[in-house]
Amino acid sequence: MPEYSNTIKHDLFCRKCNFNLKSKDKDGVCPVCDQPIAENYLLLIRSLQSKNAEHGVMYNRSLVNVAACSRLSLEDVHLVYQCFNLTVKLRTNPNDHQLHMDNLIHQISFEQLLDALTDVFYVLYGNEYHEALTEHGLANENTIRYLLTLMAIANIIPTKSQLAKDIGFDAMIVPNNHPLLRLQESSQASIHELRCVYH
Repeated sequence: MPEYSNTIKHDLFCRKCNFNLKSKDKDGVCPVCDQPIAENYLLLIRSLQSKNAEHGVMYNRSLVNVAACSRLSLEDVHLVYQCFNLTVKLRTNPNDHQLHMDNLIHQISFEQLLDALTDVFYVLYGNEYHEALTEHGLANENTIRYLLTLMAIANIIPTKSQLAKDIGFDAMIVPNNHPLLRLQESSQASIHELRCVYH
């Protein structure tokens, strides 16, 4: 996993005044409105949680299926997917047209997602973010690659994108009997039953 960097290396628009905070320190404040920069991460995380809650049963179902196949908790699977959305949101001006966001989703790289995951854990756990990543089973990049591959199979993340290319999904042939595809067809099984199917 990448080391935490205190300097913002990409476009990050203040959620209060829209000022571009690129090249500023993450532990500083917006030079225009004085809002702590770290609050932008927290506000985005909360907004994504609210949005994800509206996706309904099928969305939750797919995440449960991925959790069953990955051996990670549903909470951690959701966290990685949330970081994918956060990677896009961090680079999006709130005034941008939806079409720009849709294009950006396909441009996000694996490295950018890892940076966002590191940022989130640093905001939540401070200097102990390495230990927290290990506790959550997310300290190994190969684990995250595998998790993202499962998300691509489940059509949770775009399969024709830079991220899919970075994790090797664009060159992968998914067999029709892949366990996750079987789980996707099972609409009533509980998380315990799903784990039994796979393990």
